[in-house]
Amino acid sequence: MLMLQCLDHVSAGYGCVDKQRKSPGSRGMAGSQHHHRANIDKFHPGYFGKVGMHYYHKKLCETHKPSFKSSGARKLLYPRGYFLGRYRPN
Repeated sequence: MLMLQCLDHVSAGYGCVDKQRKSPGSRGMAGSQHHHRANIDKFHPGYFGKVGMHYYHKKLCETHKPSFKSSGARKLLYPRGYFLGRYRPN
């Protein structure tokens, strides 16, 4: 007896009962405010909402001011301990 499995190969190897679609829920974070809301709230708390002030066109380069310890400046200027009593060149 001939079995008619997966007519037109719609199910693509998942059996005959239902069409397994590429993205049954939706792609990515789509639906996170609607039908995926429970999981988003559970695993990503605070994902939605506003916190803090708006800063339009924030330039991070202008606000970056690196600092270093002054005791570490000696190592930068004299990496091998020159002129500090440990080693004196001739």
